[in-house]
Amino acid sequence: MTQDNDSAQPAVEVSQDIRVTCRNLMTTMPACYLTTVDGDGFPHTTAMVNLCCAKDFPALVELHEEGKDAFTLYLSTGMQSNKMARMQANPKVCVYFCDPGQFVGLMLGGEIEIITDKDLKNRIWHEDWTMYYPSGPEGPDYGVIKLAPKAAKGWNQSEPYELKIGEAS
Repeated sequence: MTQDNDSAQPAVEVSQDIRVTCRNLMTTMPACYLTTVDGDGFPHTTAMVNLCCAKDFPALVELHEEGKDAFTLYLSTGMQSNKMARMQANPKVCVYFCDPGQFVGLMLGGEIEIITDKDLKNRIWHEDWTMYYPSGPEGPDYGVIKLAPKAAKGWNQSEPYELKIGEAS
């Protein structure tokens, strides 16, 4: 099944190499889904702006290619948000990317790192974000998290897959 051409959602290019398909998924989809766990063990999933999306954030393509297997990713969020409080208490998260029209999905799991490096935060900063973070990239509410995943698995059209992070495919 392929995506309907009338949809505003872009279609990911599916490759014979699952790693290529996963990278295409990460760099094509405008949103991803972050799941955190609360103190009672319940998951909370939040739609996030996908900073890996090459169309929306072309200046960040190189940054995302620098990580392990090019699966390392960065997300921005408010430092005072409930999800940040959950991640500070339990840094184990997963981030999910999907193209439902093609039945392709990727889950990256691991522990987040809260970025404090001002140069990196400034590199990631986008001017449109002043509506969310009025004090800009130096303000107390602007937060950046990094996920260098330990696990990668998902669904590729007709079958599940699991990738070994850090090893050749």
